[in-house]
Amino acid sequence: MRSKHKEILEKVKNIIEFISSAKKFSRLIPEVRTNVAVASPDATSLDDIAGVDGRITIVQGMPKAAGPITFGATNHTGRLLLTARKFDPTISAVINIRYSPKLIENLSRTHLLLVEIDRTNQPMETQQTEDSSMSWIINNVYQKYQKIPDIIWDTGEMGKEPMVRLFAKNSDELIEKIQLILNLVD
Repeated sequence: MRSKHKEILEKVKNIIEFISSAKKFSRLIPEVRTNVAVASPDATSLDDIAGVDGRITIVQGMPKAAGPITFGATNHTGRLLLTARKFDPTISAVINIRYSPKLIENLSRTHLLLVEIDRTNQPMETQQTEDSSMSWIINNVYQKYQKIPDIIWDTGEMGKEPMVRLFAKNSDELIEKIQLILNLVD
């Protein structure tokens, strides 16, 4: 394994260890579960992005990785990250967490840039095309704001769970942002 890939796996491991030690994080795990994605510097495909095989779930009240950390293990967060990197290659990490109006209200009082996306505006052709929703979300936000914000959130739509997506330049910054969010959770 290339040393860069070992570094990326280690970065994901650090994020997972941080999350796994924070019982409060369990309150942030959505029904579809959480995954984290960290890209190698030259990422061009999902095989260049590491995440948790099986996602992060809740076991005995604590966040727990359901499987090993590996490349190509994350689909939704991986596609979000690949698309975001087309616009801002400095972004290398993303995690999805549970949406709540109270969380968004609390986050709006922080330094983080939040952008809401209305999933009901998604064109039918991208809704019906496999693996195109994540690209649509990023493309739509970038067209409007000319940047990738810290957070892209939505209130869901028919068959789509409301979601918060947290972006960062690196794994350390992602951990810092997760800590900030944990401080806002009751």
